[in-house]
This record gives sequence, C-alpha cells and structure tokens, in this order.
Amino acid sequence: MGSGPNPIYWPSFLPQTGLNDGHTAPNVPGSKHIEYFSNQEMVTQRATMLNRGFLDCSAKGFVRDNISAGGQVGGFRITNPSGVTYHFSLPAYSYDEYTFTQKKDNVGGDRFNYLKNPNKYAYTWYLTAVTGPDYVDRNQDGLPSVGDWGYWVSLEYGQWAKEYRWRNPGENFNEELDKNFKSYSKGKKELYYLNRISTNTHTALFIKEIRKDGKGVTSSNENPVTTDIFSI
Repeated sequence: MGSGPNPIYWPSFLPQTGLNDGHTAPNVPGSKHIEYFSNQEMVTQRATMLNRGFLDCSAKGFVRDNISAGGQVGGFRITNPSGVTYHFSLPAYSYDEYTFTQKKDNVGGDRFNYLKNPNKYAYTWYLTAVTGPDYVDRNQDGLPSVGDWGYWVSLEYGQWAKEYRWRNPGENFNEELDKNFKSYSKGKKELYYLNRISTNTHTALFIKEIRKDGKGVTSSNENPVTTDIFSI
C-alpha cells in the first residue's frame, strides 16, 4: 500500500468473475481466464448465468441434466490474453461402463475382477461458440445470433446417438503387457455431430451420411462373460 490520501489499491475491473462461493475476483484484462458452470446453475439460475456472460449450446436432441448430473460441470469458457473467449457448453455423457480382467492361466479355477460404473459423466465438452472482447448478447437469450454486437461464431450440433454401445476390443479380449491377464471394457455414450457454423455474415452447413466405420457393437457382443463360478 502507498502512503498519503490516495493509496495504491487493487483496481475494480469489470466484469467480475470468480468461484461459485459468492466471492468474486477481477478478470484482469490481458490475462488468461477459465470459468466453469454446473448444470444446476445453468437450469435454476439462468438469469444469473446470463449476467455473467454464459452462452448456452444449440444442439438438437440435447436436454441438460439437472438431476443426476446437476452438480457436474455443464460447460466452461476459456478467455485468452487477447480477449477472445472459447465456450464449451455441450457435454457428452458416458455411462454403464464395465471393465473385466481375467487371469489367462485358470489352473485352480478362474481368477478375475471387474469394475462397474453405471453413473453418467461427461467424457468431453464440445466447442459451441467463439466470441470477441467486443461481443454483446443484445437479446440476452444466451446464444450468439444475428443482431448481437461484436465478433461471434456459433457452432450448432445434433445428437446422433443416446446409447452408442462401444466395446474394446470389439470381440474377445485384449492381452495385457505381462501376458498373464486378458481384459475388455464396454459401455454406452452419447454422440453429437456438427450441423452448422454461423457468423454474423456467413453460414456453413455440414451434410452427413451413414458411416461405414466407427460402428458400435451389437447386442450379441454385450453378452455377459461366463466363468466356472458364475456369470457376470
């Protein structure tokens, strides 16, 4: 602190951001800044989120989970030193995950372990918008759109699958490095694909067709593993 009638103090930069505990910290111009939002905040405190500069996602088929994933991070944004902000507001969830490991030598009976995780969690967040330091959401709808001021890019998605079933490997087992164990894992996850990228002056549409690769497993490959003791 300086002396005299005008001491040196921490300037009050606006807007202010910070942790979700009621304490704010200045978002210093020219610095990197990361801020996250929970699903519950996005749904139950939407007006507050909009005042904090939150931008939601535009994705067909997506419904924000305020129950089982309410406390999880539903989105975040990263601001670089130039003031450009990257918004990641579309979480994609994985759930019903299962991993099975078995000793290859079953002398004396099968020896194995397995791990189940039925709970959903976000395995990725999609980039949903890019905004400049001059961006203003004029209609306060939480989406970058024509009529808003400043620099903005909007990325819109569509849900391709709610229950994409994956298995690694697709059949049989992976052999562990020590050659003594074999394992496989499986689960379900959500998939989204990009439909449109828009700016104030241009729009790019993404036309898609059915893929010949990247297929999910069939139900027959999801049959439980049978051991000499019981079925899993």
